Amino acid sequence: MTSLNKKLSAIALILVVFCIVSFLPIVSKKSAPKPFQSAFLNPSHKDEVTEIVLTFQQKENERNSYGETLEEQFISLKKMDVGSGAGKTLWIADDGLTTVRADEKLIENLLINLTKIRKMYTISDSKGDQGSCTCAATIRNNDKMYTKIDFFATNSLTNRIMLGVETKKSLYETDDTVSQFFQTNVSFWSNPGLVQMADAPISFIFQENGKNFSKIDEFSSEFAKKSHEVMVLRHGMILPPQVNERFAGEPRQSDAIDPSARLTVADKNGFSEVISFYARGDGSYRCEYRFFGENRTVRQADEVHAADTLRFTDDLRFAFEISGWTYDRLRSIFQ
Repeated sequence: MTSLNKKLSAIALILVVFCIVSFLPIVSKKSAPKPFQSAFLNPSHKDEVTEIVLTFQQKENERNSYGETLEEQFISLKKMDVGSGAGKTLWIADDGLTTVRADEKLIENLLINLTKIRKMYTISDSKGDQGSCTCAATIRNNDKMYTKIDFFATNSLTNRIMLGVETKKSLYETDDTVSQFFQTNVSFWSNPGLVQMADAPISFIFQENGKNFSKIDEFSSEFAKKSHEVMVLRHGMILPPQVNERFAGEPRQSDAIDPSARLTVADKNGFSEVISFYARGDGSYRCEYRFFGENRTVRQADEVHAADTLRFTDDLRFAFEISGWTYDRLRSIFQ
């Protein structure tokens, strides 16, 4: 009987295990979403894009990079024509408070990312109530093309980001390679160069304390070398408008504070830009930047302040900071 009982017990155990297994959910390969090949933006439209706007919903009690509480933040990246004669185009980054020249390499990387063919998965035939998206990307081409993509949270286990396209009802997932661009800080998007607009400079004038000045131009024997040394210098953080009181409005001449130094750069296309340097107590410098439009030439620096002869024609003026090392390096180039 003992042997029979053991056999019966074994059979009973097998039946119990079978019943448990039979009630477990069966994972079928057919239930997993099948990937398909697509891109956020048709690759054929890459070079036609003229504006990308990234909009972000603010979290409760969250502040922007200027310390302000807003319902939402945005960054507008726009391709613009600068001047009517030279045919120069560039990208501008604008957060509603500050406008700077954007880093073209960074914009190109974003466009490559948006037009990359990638595996995508349909996870729902209905968007349902997903709440506020992390980032809404609106892509335009002079009003001829319009694409809006809502990006939601990224799954930390799969590293896939959920998204929805305005013209489609479904929700999708794909590997997250795009959230690295979800930045509203203009410092992130700005052209890192101290000299912002001059891609083909023909002259530099460096003037300290409104008196001593040094000029190098395309006719100077060391122009190529010194021009390169100036062009590789980099600025620091873009300063919020309220840090720079002089940008609150056009100051009266009597209110103007003389800068420690001023750098004026002229480009072969007729563009000019002026950077005014203001020394800080910690050894760094606050710099006021102005871009002046085409055909505004600079008179001889020994006749008058360079900035006084320029007429501002484009809305591109902002402030940034540089280190004392950068200022000393710039100064040494003109000695």
